Amino acid sequence: MSFVRVEDWRDQVIGLKPLYTDTGNATQIINASGDTGLDRRVITTVQAALARAFAVDLKAQHDHIRAILKRKSLLPFYLPGPRVFIPLKMRQAIAVNDSTYGYIDVSFIDKVVRDEEKNTCIVELTTGQKVEVLSNRTTIISSQHLGQELLAYLQPPGNVSGEDEIIKSVTIILSYFNRIQDQLTRIERRL
Repeated sequence: MSFVRVEDWRDQVIGLKPLYTDTGNATQIINASGDTGLDRRVITTVQAALARAFAVDLKAQHDHIRAILKRKSLLPFYLPGPRVFIPLKMRQAIAVNDSTYGYIDVSFIDKVVRDEEKNTCIVELTTGQKVEVLSNRTTIISSQHLGQELLAYLQPPGNVSGEDEIIKSVTIILSYFNRIQDQLTRIERRL
């Protein structure tokens, strides 16, 4: 694995994973082309550097995401694009204040597989890479759902054609008439 700086791969980053190395804490960077590199900085510094490369204020963004998702802890973060990175537990802490959570771009998650032998999960990415995650499958799916919810919020509203609007209106009207029909049927049964 080569040494890189997250700023050099800023447009290709799809994952950040905290690692222990011979020299201490470092961060493995996973990019969209399937390559990995090692940034010698701790994950919080790498995350801040990546956000800084896009002129993103993580503190302000954290407050904004908290209001959108109505949650307080373990929130995803996003970059322009939009690219939403969800937090996943990727290692056990060895010392106090060790970062145990890494981040994966929710758009690149293909599937989550339970590894019964190690009692962990494997997150398979669309690039073919696999990332071991210590969280249980339910927690990963929940975090993925939050990330997709944030991604949907960040997507600009699409151009809805007239036909789509008509179909949506007809569906609503049919639903309304079905409810009326059900109510009339219940009334007839009582009489």
